[in-house]
Amino acid sequence: MKAILYSINALLLISIAYMCVQIFYKHFEKGIFQVDDMTPTNIQQIKKTESTEKDAFKNQYKKIINRNLFNVLLEKKEIQKNQNPIKDSFKNLKSTDLDLTLWGTVTGTIKTYAVIEDRKNKLQALYQIGDKVQGAIVKRILRDKVILTYDHQDYILESDIKLAPDTLSVT
Repeated sequence: MKAILYSINALLLISIAYMCVQIFYKHFEKGIFQVDDMTPTNIQQIKKTESTEKDAFKNQYKKIINRNLFNVLLEKKEIQKNQNPIKDSFKNLKSTDLDLTLWGTVTGTIKTYAVIEDRKNKLQALYQIGDKVQGAIVKRILRDKVILTYDHQDYILESDIKLAPDTLSVT
C-alpha cells in the first residue's frame, strides 16, 4: 500500500514539474522569438545601430592602441618601409663552417635576436647584432638566417629546424 502511495506522489510531482516547465517555456519563447516588423526600413535601422555599436566598441580601445605597448606596426606603410629588399643578396653567401646551430630568430622593428647554440661549448645564448660567437660577429639577423662576419668575410648561418611557416620567427 505504501509503495502505491509513493508511486502516486512521485507521478504527481513529476507531472507538476512538467507543467511548470511548459508554462515557463511558453512565456519565455514569446519574449525571445517574437518577430517585430521586419520591413526594409527597420532592417536598415538595425544595421545602422549595429555599426554604431561596433564603432563605439572600437573607440574604447583607442587609448590602448595609441599607447602601443608592444611596439606593433599599426600601418601597412610602416611594414613596407622596414622590409629589406636586399634579402636576396644573402642567398649567394657561403654557409658557415663554424660549429654553430641556429635555433631561431626574433625579428622586429626595434630589436632583433637570434638563439644560437655553440656546439663546442654546448651553450645556447641569445645574440644581437654586434655580438661575438666563436670569433664571428653577428652582422645581421633575418628570419631563420643570421649573417656572420668572420675573417673579414660574410657567412650565412641558417636554421636546421624545419617547421611549419611562421612558427620560428616572431614579427
